[in-house]
Amino acid sequence: RPHRIRRKVALPEGIPLQMTAADAPKFDSMKASALKEITQNLSVACRDLLDRFAHLGDELAFYAVALKYIRTLAQKGSACSYPTFGDGAQLEFTDLRDLYLLMTVSGAEHIVPSSLQLNDNRGVLLYGDNGSGKTVFLRSVSTMQLLGQAGLPVPAERAQLSCVAAL
Repeated sequence: RPHRIRRKVALPEGIPLQMTAADAPKFDSMKASALKEITQNLSVACRDLLDRFAHLGDELAFYAVALKYIRTLAQKGSACSYPTFGDGAQLEFTDLRDLYLLMTVSGAEHIVPSSLQLNDNRGVLLYGDNGSGKTVFLRSVSTMQLLGQAGLPVPAERAQLSCVAAL
């Protein structure tokens, strides 16, 4: 048979142990006041929790898309590596493939990879005939920089980047 725990509860002043009809309005008023205070406190706590965790949906959406991106690179047969970041102005990559082309063709083997080693501030002059891939090359490099700085892998065998403030 269950045991009953008996505790003495101290009632607030003015509340008699035995309620009469005359005490009911006072009790109802105290009950309403207590419920209002509890509701206000819970409302503040809920708003605080929502403010703290409201951004998590966006964060989780970023990671869901990132995982889909990585899976797609693997399905397309593309190399995939996390870039390393060094000091100074350096840009090195081996067998970088254009992300847009990777997503629109059937496999990585149909895309001509690019490699570059640039370790100074002098820059590069890029020239060639129309349709020779200048725009695709620049798009590949800028996409690699954005993905790398976002903490995502890039479609290259190897990449070493410097952090930049703008592209």
